[in-house]
Amino acid sequence: MEQRPRIIFAALVVLTLGLGAWRSIARPDLAPSRFVALAPQAISTLALREVARYDIPMPANTPAAHASFLLADKNGGLRAFWFAGSRESGPDVEIVMSQLVSGVWQKPAVVVNRHTVFGELGLGSWIRRLGNPVAWIDGQGRTHLYVVATGLGGWSASRILHLVQAKQDGASQLAFVPQGFLQLSPFFNLSHLVRGVPVPMEDGGVLLPAYFELGIKYPVAVRLDANGELVQSRDAMVRMAGNLKSLQPSAVVASGTNATAYLRDNSDQKKLRFIQTTDGGKSWQDVPSSQGAVGDAGADFVINPDSSALALTVDGQTLLIHNPQTSGRHRLVIEGSKDGLRGFKRFATLEYEPEKLDDVEFNEYSYPSAVVLGKQLHVSYTYQKHFIRHVVLNIESKEAAK
Repeated sequence: MEQRPRIIFAALVVLTLGLGAWRSIARPDLAPSRFVALAPQAISTLALREVARYDIPMPANTPAAHASFLLADKNGGLRAFWFAGSRESGPDVEIVMSQLVSGVWQKPAVVVNRHTVFGELGLGSWIRRLGNPVAWIDGQGRTHLYVVATGLGGWSASRILHLVQAKQDGASQLAFVPQGFLQLSPFFNLSHLVRGVPVPMEDGGVLLPAYFELGIKYPVAVRLDANGELVQSRDAMVRMAGNLKSLQPSAVVASGTNATAYLRDNSDQKKLRFIQTTDGGKSWQDVPSSQGAVGDAGADFVINPDSSALALTVDGQTLLIHNPQTSGRHRLVIEGSKDGLRGFKRFATLEYEPEKLDDVEFNEYSYPSAVVLGKQLHVSYTYQKHFIRHVVLNIESKEAAK
């Protein structure tokens, strides 16, 4: 082994041991908690029928967009957050938001600017680049926004920035006030990122799916309280199962204690990894593949390149929105399974190698987000890194869709 890999490995060991010691000092164990679970639903003969497509408008003179996140409120309103700028990782990238009003996406507004954050938080909050917005609405109706923010270095040197919507009325509805960075590590608080949908808990907080990405990659479950802050307990952040090349967990709740999460895999295996919890997210276990073992209770081999996937429950079935090939992001589909582990079948094709744009090197339709509003499934995703596309599908039975 060369000297440099030895040094990197030793540093990672020290970081891991230090993190464990830091969390063990004067902090109690996480109190038992449960997921907010939907009422059990009968498995239907689900069908999805596309009824509309929108291209969400971009800010003026802004050529690049990526990593959208859809957020629905209790009144049926729909907002989209994404990062936009001259290019991904560019110094001018900002987090923007648009609202869907009467079937029309409004002109986007900036909700996070790195210079403004520095002005609000001061020393120690300098941000080099922004990415991956994630949002949820708490019991008081406040919108919490979590954003990947880097200082020195690339994405692997990221922190998670927490912001809260200032007011819910009038022109102030777009104002988000930075609260600070989630303190997930004592060592410069580096290399934690978000992408997955926050999972509501019965105590009013959420489980925030996140991941570590410095040299190695692994998913973590972060517990936040009803105010969106890190729960002060020894195991407020736990490492989820998976290899050292897994990231971007997307979780689906089955009951108050049980959930399955689906992981993007950075290895050469080109598949989604499945993990499960049976204790409300305090611990997670790998679900082995059933391929090649007759009668094994493992999961199907779901092909996916090294790309973000989104999982959600619709009418009692688990839907996966992902790129279904071993390389590239030029196809995007919706597949479903009755138990979330086996028998995934195609429900819809969102993009299938459409015509390339003149000014892009390759096709990319990626990083999906989705919400259910009534009997419609709303999906957003990156379109050629140039803008965000929004597709609406009716949720029907197979008989009604014929």
